[in-house]
Amino acid sequence: MSSVTVHSRPVITVTNSAYLCFGQSFTLSHQGADTYSSEGSGVVSPSSNSNYTVTGFSQQVCSSLISPVANIQVLSLPALTLSGPNSVCSGSTISQLVSTSAPTFTWNTGSTANPIAFNSTVTSVCSITVKGSNGCKNEMSKTITVNDLT
Repeated sequence: MSSVTVHSRPVITVTNSAYLCFGQSFTLSHQGADTYSSEGSGVVSPSSNSNYTVTGFSQQVCSSLISPVANIQVLSLPALTLSGPNSVCSGSTISQLVSTSAPTFTWNTGSTANPIAFNSTVTSVCSITVKGSNGCKNEMSKTITVNDLT
C-alpha cells in the first residue's frame, strides 16, 4: 500500500494598504510562502487607486487558498500656479505670485509671503513648494532672467 502526503497551503500576508501622493512609489511586501505571483510585484507607482492581488506558492507548488489584496490609495497633489514676469532688468524688482489651494507654501528663499519680491543681479531660479491638507507636496520652478542695462 502506498502512502499519500498532503501538503498544506501557504498562508500569506501582504502590506494591505497604503496612502501615496500622486507620483510616489510603493514596495509591495508579502510573507508566508516560498514564491509569489502578483499583479504588481516589487515597486509599484499607481496613477490612481489600485488593488494588487498576491498568490503564494509552497515548495510543493500548493497555492494559497485566499489571495490577499494590497489596496493602494493615491492622493492628489495640491493645485499650483506660479505667475509673474520671466525677466527683470538688473537692479529692478518684480513680483512672483502663487495661486494654490494648499494651506501652506514656502519659497526657495524660505519666505512664506505671497506675492514675493524678486530682485537679483544674476539669472536665478524662483521655486515654491506647497503642502496640501492631505500631506502631499507639489513644487514648481521657473528661471528669472536678469537683463543688463547696457
